[in-house]
Amino acid sequence: MPSAEYPSLRSIMQRQINAMQDAMAGPCEVFGKALTVRAQQVVADWSNKPQFEHHVTEKKGEITLTWGPIGKNRAIWYYVDLGTKPHIIMPVTAPKLRFQTNYVPKTVPVARYNVGPGKAFGRWVTRDMVFHPGNKGREFAQTALDELGLIWVQNEIRALSKAIGR
Repeated sequence: MPSAEYPSLRSIMQRQINAMQDAMAGPCEVFGKALTVRAQQVVADWSNKPQFEHHVTEKKGEITLTWGPIGKNRAIWYYVDLGTKPHIIMPVTAPKLRFQTNYVPKTVPVARYNVGPGKAFGRWVTRDMVFHPGNKGREFAQTALDELGLIWVQNEIRALSKAIGR
């Protein structure tokens, strides 16, 4: 009787794992792009807008999607998105602070943007320092994850089903 070479169970499973990992990378890329587009919409009219990027990396048995703001204005995103604690503001380049009161923000919690002018309409004041009360985070990133997450899961399920032939 002729002998046949059968693949081992391990090699069959590894091929399936590789196929599933390859299938999942596509939806991860689409999800990263969707998060980037959403964030760009949020900051479209900001004067100090950050840029955003995402990366999908594949390692043995693992796919990682990293996403976030980049560039010199990335800290502004975190201040607005996550909020700030109360803090003191001191002058840095001048002997005193000079600012206009009655500021109306462009954004409000939770995840609402382009709702105000982002300008102050009050009188001008001069101070040695101010105690900023902090601000509630706008939660843009979390809201985008919540809203786009279901679409991502559906895309992953489709891609996995296709990869395993179902």
